Amino acid sequence: FFFFFFARMAVFTALVLMVVQTAVALDNGVGRVPFMGWTSWQPNIDYAVNASDLLHAANALTTSGLRKMGYEYILIDDGWPACAVYSSTGGCDVPPARLDDGTVVVDAKKFPESSPGANDGIKLVADKLHSQGFKVGIYTAPHGQTCGGFWGMLGHEQTDALMYANWGIDFIKLDLGCRSDTSIHDGTAIAALERVRDGLNATGRPILFYIDAGNPTAGPRVYNPMHRGMPVDLFTKTHVANALDEAVWSWGPAVGHTWKIWFDRNDQWESLIENVYRQVGLEWFQGPGQIHNPDMLTIGRGGMADGEYRVEMFLYAILGAPLVLSFDPSTIDSTPFVKRMLLNQHIIDVNQDSDAVQGSLVPMPTNAAGTDVWIKPLSTGDFAVALINRDDVTSHPISITLGGSTSGSFYSGPTGKTATVIDLDSGESLGNFTETFSATVPPHDGRLLRVHFY
Repeated sequence: FFFFFFARMAVFTALVLMVVQTAVALDNGVGRVPFMGWTSWQPNIDYAVNASDLLHAANALTTSGLRKMGYEYILIDDGWPACAVYSSTGGCDVPPARLDDGTVVVDAKKFPESSPGANDGIKLVADKLHSQGFKVGIYTAPHGQTCGGFWGMLGHEQTDALMYANWGIDFIKLDLGCRSDTSIHDGTAIAALERVRDGLNATGRPILFYIDAGNPTAGPRVYNPMHRGMPVDLFTKTHVANALDEAVWSWGPAVGHTWKIWFDRNDQWESLIENVYRQVGLEWFQGPGQIHNPDMLTIGRGGMADGEYRVEMFLYAILGAPLVLSFDPSTIDSTPFVKRMLLNQHIIDVNQDSDAVQGSLVPMPTNAAGTDVWIKPLSTGDFAVALINRDDVTSHPISITLGGSTSGSFYSGPTGKTATVIDLDSGESLGNFTETFSATVPPHDGRLLRVHFY
């Protein structure tokens, strides 16, 4: 009795917190579902981002059909401002002074201006991208400098928000990591982000606000509640939450629309699994306009096998995570598998479902170790189900139980026990099933299903 009482109280408290946070959030009509697009932060570009890269990507997204499927944001990452002294890595050691009105100077070599000194290179490329049906995002930080050493927003939150709005920016990414001039521990970082939120609201322009929480904000991997032996340094001040209320999913809904909660992704299986499974248990903190992000997709880069990229797409769909491409989309015609996955309407529909629910990892003790069942209720009344085999070597059958409201995989779900099951990769109906459904899944692979009860 007491277990269920306190469990219900914990759920009630979480819901109250979500209502309170949502009431003060940046509710400007955007970011209700996961955003989709392309980012310049990828190995062949990094700090060298320029107008040509953006227009090249936009053209490829259009001709490949990706823009029509919803990949609409072109995201300019770090490296777009001017720099007085560059570092050996392409970052900035010494940023130049701002203009007299506080405006950040854009690198005119990367983003050509209409006339010398016009400083309108970002606006010009944004206008071109808007004319092609795209939205434009930009990178900065709630610090004096970004991770790359370029100008951040600290102390300029209101004026920079207006500057970005005047340039036609539709999306802003603030990177909480790398610098220690604001900290999550003393409230200065969140206060800076709140000033950005208020500045964006004041512009009247609907700008999607994305917070890169600076890699892990969940705390150290070793449970160390008293922080024994832990130094106070740049990493701990900007990355490691000392308490739940410092974790981004606790304060994020009151500030922005979406946030990254763990390490930057790379194009490896271990990175995918690490980032995705860090979101287990955070279902209560996601909903329309408050979206967790396991970081960008890496499908298209070629570092993983097809089955592993299937898992990536299926899990991002189940999580309701942003779909952000990080490869050169002009190469997509040479990789039919990648094109088929990214243009799959069934997968995108699950990802973009209007309820914006994060799917749940459902314990299934009768299935083999290393296999997982994820379930996501959809606004239509159907359920999306991902069957994932994390085993490195062996194929395994993975089963779900089509139980009633208090039993089976769909606990507290539908009352029926018979369902039509559709494979969302192929679009094929697998038939009608009663009591159970099972499929054999190869190692490092998955299945994505839509289950309709009747």
